[in-house]
Amino acid sequence: EAFKPSGQERSGWGHRNGKGSKVGNNGGSKISKKIDFPGHLSLPLSDGRTCQYLLTGVIIHVGNSATSGHYTSFVKPPGGAGSKKGWYYMDDSHVEMVEERTVLKQRNAYVLFYTRDKVKSEFTQSPLRE
Repeated sequence: EAFKPSGQERSGWGHRNGKGSKVGNNGGSKISKKIDFPGHLSLPLSDGRTCQYLLTGVIIHVGNSATSGHYTSFVKPPGGAGSKKGWYYMDDSHVEMVEERTVLKQRNAYVLFYTRDKVKSEFTQSPLRE
């Protein structure tokens, strides 16, 4: 299934009076369906311009349940699309350099972080002056 930046939740947990309450039809079970996500997003702005986003971080959940497990991450240091700096896999005190293709094939991605690359500040037509 392809990643769609819509803001809609697939399932989760809500909290009421400090107690977890079931939200959605999966309860506390973990969704194990692979979601493909891009390393680059191009999203339209309301004025017709396009905004570019680069994937810069992924949090991974390792475990069989939505209520327990371990978190690891992949992070890309600042530097833009042409940067020679690669990705890093981090698991507690263990850190290693990895290829972007390793990041993009992760099955247990929990949170994706995208950083805006740039927005052209030109107007689609000249502003009117009086």
